[in-house]
Amino acid sequence: MYNLAMNGDKLVLKVVEKGGYYLGVAIAGLINMLNPSKISIGGGTISLPLYWEGIVRGVKDNVIPEFWNENILNKVKDDYKVVALGAIRILE
Repeated sequence: MYNLAMNGDKLVLKVVEKGGYYLGVAIAGLINMLNPSKISIGGGTISLPLYWEGIVRGVKDNVIPEFWNENILNKVKDDYKVVALGAIRILE
């Protein structure tokens, strides 16, 4: 699926974007309950075309409007290493 998405397969990209959208819906629910100032998202899936755009759209469509701002969502810079970095912090 990764290769198909990276090569622009329209059906796969539609599924990827939809998956991102529904993650955005879940994140919007968390924002609505907890009102955080920032949400950081990482992992390899973020690199798929249209996934991030789907997340953003899912949040925007479902968050309480007063809680939305353009800076609330951000990508973790070392997204592939995020779990390992968290484990290192726990061990320190």
